Amino acid sequence: MTDLKLVQSFSMIALNGQRSLEMTTAKKVALRCIAAAVILEVYLDSGFTQANNKLVLKKMCLSSLIPRSIGKLY
Repeated sequence: MTDLKLVQSFSMIALNGQRSLEMTTAKKVALRCIAAAVILEVYLDSGFTQANNKLVLKKMCLSSLIPRSIGKLY
């Protein structure tokens, strides 16, 4: 079994058994938690810098968030 990132593990658990065509309240909550997990994982991996009392996403971290197959133009 492969080691999954925090977001991937949470997604597998949260969306397991959810109906794919219906946007239920449980699914909305799960998707918000997945989005929060993405931000938390980037923060824990030191993907943000602080400038003018704001967190700024590092450019090198942005490229790691977008899968290569999505970012590639055909």
